[in-house]
Amino acid sequence: SSSAASDVYKRQGNNTSNLLEPTHVFSSTGVFTVTIDVDFTDRPSQQFVEFVEISSSPIVNSDVSLVQCDIDGTDDGIAQFNLNEAIPNLLVNPIGFTANFFVDLADAVNNENRVEPIGYENTANNQVIYARVFDNAACFEIVPVELIVQSASDAGTQNISVCNSSSNPLNIEIQLSELESVVRETYPT
Repeated sequence: SSSAASDVYKRQGNNTSNLLEPTHVFSSTGVFTVTIDVDFTDRPSQQFVEFVEISSSPIVNSDVSLVQCDIDGTDDGIAQFNLNEAIPNLLVNPIGFTANFFVDLADAVNNENRVEPIGYENTANNQVIYARVFDNAACFEIVPVELIVQSASDAGTQNISVCNSSSNPLNIEIQLSELESVVRETYPT
């Protein structure tokens, strides 16, 4: 086993240290070159080079929700969501960021048990899930996302007149303006 007689740590620029375990606080984001020159007692000196990427934490919004209609015919507050639709709302500037989604906060913090974002079925109306937002896996923020399911009430049966101007009984013309007026009369704003 070799032993080092001395180490010199250098960071891009003029920052150097002769400490065995140096530390440095980076004042800006970017990719930095870190070199360590090691003088061994029993073999030639060697230089080690490492590139360190410093990223800023994402600037996130705190109040994020997704709204979906309950369209399965049962107003039970359960629906399928495309969680990726929340990404533009999670961040002040979403360019270059992505998100993974988790059922609970501990999983989001530990980056464990991700849920599939497309076709995610909520467990209850107003369920809160967690988005882990990042552009660099080590630099992230956690954002709660509320999943809201709105009732898709049955509009009932409406009768409208249709005109079959063709000799083909399967070719029927429906004037959408008539349908709109029936809906407006039945469900005024």
